[in-house]
Amino acid sequence: MTSSNRDRLLQDRSQGLSQPAVIAPHDFRCERTPGGLVRAALGDGIAIEPAEFHRTFPFSAPDELISIRDSEGFEHGLLANLAELPIETAELIRQELRRRYFAPRITAIDKLKEKFGRSHWTVQTDAGSTSFEVQNEHANLRDLPNGMLLLIDIHGNRYLLPPRAELEGRVRRQLEAMF
Repeated sequence: MTSSNRDRLLQDRSQGLSQPAVIAPHDFRCERTPGGLVRAALGDGIAIEPAEFHRTFPFSAPDELISIRDSEGFEHGLLANLAELPIETAELIRQELRRRYFAPRITAIDKLKEKFGRSHWTVQTDAGSTSFEVQNEHANLRDLPNGMLLLIDIHGNRYLLPPRAELEGRVRRQLEAMF
């Protein structure tokens, strides 16, 4: 896409004249480059390298309305549903999405204490043991549609907690006191 076409499209979008298009599955191809990046080609001749994929609804519809963006964050369009793509293409995009939305599941909470407005966590996850801090727990603990809890640490890392009802009594009481 030339810079003048991109500038015009950005201006149209800022004025509400243009929305990202839903890309037909037959008008989309992507592949991994020898350097490990993903190159996407759209039916209108636009090549995006590296292509980045973002979920519009990461928890309620993780495989639907996938945004295709360039390295500057410009959105080129949306894929309606990964299930409509060839299996290899859908799996490549899912790999990229898993990397972008990596959120280990907390399987055990070894230590949880609050000090100076921050909670300090030492946990076991499905990716190993770790420690992290959470500030402003009210803004950084979110209920997800599937009942799980999403916890975001001070560095923006995401962790998944089991539903509140499945947490052991001591941990559930501590969380209820903090949140």
